[in-house]
Amino acid sequence: MGFMNLFSKEEGPYVPVVDLPSTYIPTLYISGMNTPACIQFLINKEHFTIGAGAECDGIVDTPSLGLSRQHAVIDYADGSYRLSDCRSTNGTYLNGKWLLPESPTPIKAGDQIRFGMAVFSVDEIVQEGSGDE
Repeated sequence: MGFMNLFSKEEGPYVPVVDLPSTYIPTLYISGMNTPACIQFLINKEHFTIGAGAECDGIVDTPSLGLSRQHAVIDYADGSYRLSDCRSTNGTYLNGKWLLPESPTPIKAGDQIRFGMAVFSVDEIVQEGSGDE
């Protein structure tokens, strides 16, 4: 039996079997500081919604914490994460400062975010290639 050429020109260009994302999105971790059950969200997508509604990616459905159905969104674009309030009733705060609704504001590790009365810390942003290899 002879050698089989798996990459012959007659077969056309190589097409990968697995679809890989066109851009890498680092993972963002945020942890609830005063939330029941120590809520933690792992965010690794371009658009992550937070609120009390079942349609949100990150759900905080404790009425006493005062989150709106769709309270805020964390977006990833141009190499960084940004936090925006979605015209919530009780507001979104970054490091104690009220955010204007629908005004994306950069966030980084060490920041403190308040959605209504729910306080979260931005624990870390894991970049590509970080960690043990």
